[in-house]
Amino acid sequence: MIKNVVFDIGRVLLDYDGYAHVKKKLSGSSEWREVAKDLFGNEIWPDALDRGDIELDDAVEILASRSLFPEQLRICAYSINEMYRPIESSIAAAIYAKNLGYRLYIISNFMKYSIEFFVEQYSFFSLFDGMIVSCYEGLLKPGGDIFELFLERYDCLAEESLFIDDKFENVLTAKDWGFKVIHFTEKTDLFKEFEEIWREGSNED
Repeated sequence: MIKNVVFDIGRVLLDYDGYAHVKKKLSGSSEWREVAKDLFGNEIWPDALDRGDIELDDAVEILASRSLFPEQLRICAYSINEMYRPIESSIAAAIYAKNLGYRLYIISNFMKYSIEFFVEQYSFFSLFDGMIVSCYEGLLKPGGDIFELFLERYDCLAEESLFIDDKFENVLTAKDWGFKVIHFTEKTDLFKEFEEIWREGSNED
């Protein structure tokens, strides 16, 4: 029987579009694509930041030193938290799950600069009974160690835990560890999923 519901953050609870953010911050200027390429998708952003290996200030200076547009890159990097928007249907579903009696948790890859902002900015984070965030643990999904840490820290059983993530490789790892899983997409109806799981649990009782 499921007792724990475990959420990812990015594109499950908070939506974002990095390239759209850069384009908006630079008012669609001709260099925005180059700045976005310089900022994202390298060994520093996101992995080193998400793993907590480097602070944002140091990361930005390294990336800026590689770019033909260092000032524009700095503007986009330090305003990065502006691009995140709550996915209201997911938050409402999390509240619904909480009211059904499930314990709520987070396992997510995020850098400190962002997760600290989220917790302060968005009241829905108070719904969660615990969080495993990569930057504090030095572990990243889809590695299995981060799922093992969750189970140990919160004394949970994988077979009693439902994991929700937008990235298929993360869902596969969780499934390998024995979690029930939902691969989250725009079409996912979490209300329906939670109701079905709750009914299954009620029938087991």
